[in-house]
Amino acid sequence: MPERSTSPCCTVASPVEACGPGRGSLRCGDVRPGTGRFAQLGFALFVGLALGLFFPPASSLAQTPSEPDRFVSFYFENDTFLDTDQSYTNGARVSWATRLEPDADRWYLPSDRLERRFRRDCDFDPTQCWEWWAGWQMGQSMYTPQDLTDPEIIDDDRPYGGWLYAGPTFTASRPGQHTQKASEHSLQLLVGVLGAPSLAAETQTFVHEHIATGAAEPMGWDHQVATEPTLNLLYSGRQRQVEAFRGGGKSRVLDVIGEWTVAAGNVFTYAGAGGTVRLGWNLGEDFGASRVEPVIAMAGRQHTREAYMFGRIGARYTLHNAFLDGGWLRRSPHTVEGEPVVADLEVGATLRIRRIVGSVRWVRRTPEFTTRLIYQEYGSISLTWLR
Repeated sequence: MPERSTSPCCTVASPVEACGPGRGSLRCGDVRPGTGRFAQLGFALFVGLALGLFFPPASSLAQTPSEPDRFVSFYFENDTFLDTDQSYTNGARVSWATRLEPDADRWYLPSDRLERRFRRDCDFDPTQCWEWWAGWQMGQSMYTPQDLTDPEIIDDDRPYGGWLYAGPTFTASRPGQHTQKASEHSLQLLVGVLGAPSLAAETQTFVHEHIATGAAEPMGWDHQVATEPTLNLLYSGRQRQVEAFRGGGKSRVLDVIGEWTVAAGNVFTYAGAGGTVRLGWNLGEDFGASRVEPVIAMAGRQHTREAYMFGRIGARYTLHNAFLDGGWLRRSPHTVEGEPVVADLEVGATLRIRRIVGSVRWVRRTPEFTTRLIYQEYGSISLTWLR
């Protein structure tokens, strides 16, 4: 295998990181800070939403929209927003969901016994009623090593990997009232494929040739994670632990949300927990914008305009990650040893104007594998249309 050239210089690193050889060191180019493109996209999105928030069309002021009963959401996250192109490099998802009426005759709704268990007080107190949502999602995730120009396997970096998936999602949510805390439970089944059929290689090549012109051509997709069908089940729960109001209780300005997640399958198997703090104006009954691990939230009630900033911290203990360990059915040409515990730090902002919700976020993730100390950073943008 030809020797790869390395640059003698060292890019800017955080105080706890240093360039140098060996495990745990930050390689030159592993982190390339810079938020120019992400800041421009976020600024443009929020200027447009803010104009609509404070200077809405006169016709919109005269309308009182009904409570949304469905939504369509588009989510895109990429590390090039922060001027990097490595590790988790791209994720995209489109999802849609519909609120189910209490008397809806659907084969996938809970049995009468389970329904009575969850809705036992609903007839006497509407605030005890659970709200059921059913939807679908489809998306693609992409992972690459740091050096895209090397056509050979890079022994101490992660392998190339792509995942194309789709599947149903079912969610039960309930607003808070008195001593009852608002909560949400979501179950998702993701069916898809790893490897070449995920079209990750073609997607990245097309983007680098026609959109991100000047970016390096990816040369190592021949060594990506082996092809195999995938099946993953994901359960997640969230509960509002603390909240504060202004205006006589009409406008929620602060809340703290706890979360827990369990995933099982041949793509990811892990258990995680975390928390989110939101601070702003007219916070809705939902639990905030979700990331590419898709979770359908309540579409939102009470207010047709809201604005808030948020911060989230979460961690998970991983038993299996196909993008590091390879799949279960076929041997991948290259694997690396994964870190069992991975943590995320996120900050972002969300604006809602009537039926449009926009959100941007920045994510920093601790190292996912042992051979390189790479703190991954990426940004995301999401748009949701409520109907």
